[in-house]
Amino acid sequence: MTRGFALGVAFVVFAVLVLAAEMLFARRTADLRADLSADTQSFAAELRARCDRELNSVLYLSSGIAGYLVVRHDRLDRAETDEILAAVFRDGHHVRNIAIAEGFRLTHVYPLAGNQAALGRDYRAMKEQWPAIKRAIDTRQPVLTGPVRLVQGGSGLIYRNPIFVNDNYWGMLSTVVDITSLVGAVTRDLDDHGFDYAVRTEEPGVAPEGVLFGNPDVLDDHDAVRLNAEIGNLRWLYAARPKPREVTPLLWAAH
Repeated sequence: MTRGFALGVAFVVFAVLVLAAEMLFARRTADLRADLSADTQSFAAELRARCDRELNSVLYLSSGIAGYLVVRHDRLDRAETDEILAAVFRDGHHVRNIAIAEGFRLTHVYPLAGNQAALGRDYRAMKEQWPAIKRAIDTRQPVLTGPVRLVQGGSGLIYRNPIFVNDNYWGMLSTVVDITSLVGAVTRDLDDHGFDYAVRTEEPGVAPEGVLFGNPDVLDDHDAVRLNAEIGNLRWLYAARPKPREVTPLLWAAH
């Protein structure tokens, strides 16, 4: 066997080895990217589940108060009503305040401290909030809106539950959700998972006002994973993407 022939064989063997290595590299890279995509999908689903869980814990309590109002509508005792609102406020998570309107005028609000500006207000005079209130009355269904600028300052999500007695509109129960508290519970330890994320609420007929929380850039990333949910009157959009990281196939990890 000549020296040239031997060199040719060596070159072919080397080329085959390089090609095999490149194929393994490509396969490993594809597997890692597929795993990363699945992890991102799982992260987005976890983000959505956390929002649902934290928010529904508030909405469930509101339903209990609504039942009380239907039963006691004609003999509401202020002290008793305040005790019930105080108990819900104390035990509920993320509740900023609870308000009751008899007809269209706010007659109860808890806690009163910091919310005096809302007491006595007529919903029909509140131009920004009236459309959502009217929609709840017209549809006879609870309506969730927000973020909403509050009369007493700041912003929140508002869950409005219309109260009907004997098929007639009696009043409105409004529960204001503290966005800061809600977001704090939802995002606890999320930043340790290696993903960027954003959550936005979208209300029919109302232009979105940016993100509820998270990194706004994620919503503009066409490669981000997106999930939707309907909660009350709001469409919730969840977006997530991996934070920049180096994808390094560990071809020789077994060694």
